[in-house]
Amino acid sequence: MTEKRLENHTSNARSCPSKSLTKNDLLQAAKLTRIRLNDQEIDYHLRELEEVLNWIQTISQIDTKNVTPISNGGIHYDCRLPLRKDIVNDGNIKDIVLSESPEQEHDFFVVPKVIE
Repeated sequence: MTEKRLENHTSNARSCPSKSLTKNDLLQAAKLTRIRLNDQEIDYHLRELEEVLNWIQTISQIDTKNVTPISNGGIHYDCRLPLRKDIVNDGNIKDIVLSESPEQEHDFFVVPKVIE
């Protein structure tokens, strides 16, 4: 099922016409994200985003029909990773950490009161 979804996704990406990013598109995105851009920043980000879109367009044209999708970092489901036992410990650094604090009491940090 994953292979089918990936296949459909990539075929849709290949058939999408390339659309150029406009200044209005960038300004709309900036408005939605509450970012102020000056003219120099607008020009810079338009060029950068166009470059990203060009890379996406290039990548979407790669024929991947005969390529097996990778999942789990390329590890096959029938392969088992050696797992270590979960051993809970305190790291044996409690005393070192507490000694670095300006004030401690009964194995706790003492901090100034922030809520009245």
